Amino acid sequence: MSMKKAIFASFLGLFFVGCALFPNADIFKDSSWTLSSISNESLTLEKMPSLTFSKERAAGFNGVNNFSANYKLSNGKIIFSDMLSTRMAALSPKLAKLEEDFTNILLNANSFELNGDLLVIKGG
Repeated sequence: MSMKKAIFASFLGLFFVGCALFPNADIFKDSSWTLSSISNESLTLEKMPSLTFSKERAAGFNGVNNFSANYKLSNGKIIFSDMLSTRMAALSPKLAKLEEDFTNILLNANSFELNGDLLVIKGG
């Protein structure tokens, strides 16, 4: 069974929309999310940023480049580390800012909330 999901991204949090099942042992394993909002702004782009979780790694598209990172869940917190990314140039200042904000939120994430179809990743 699959469910539509959402996630929000900002210095306060990331909102994504995705599709996955959430087993109790690892709620994000094999889930995919599409960014729907960052810094309290809804997004409408030709290719939306995304985030996919496997057992130990997260990967996705940040608006300009593809990336992957380790992630760890602990006591209601999510920590991303060892991020790798392609090095394509942004075609516009708006996309460059999106990429920077999205990446900073993930690397500074301090908590997450999962509420139905909404995943919020909060960063400092």
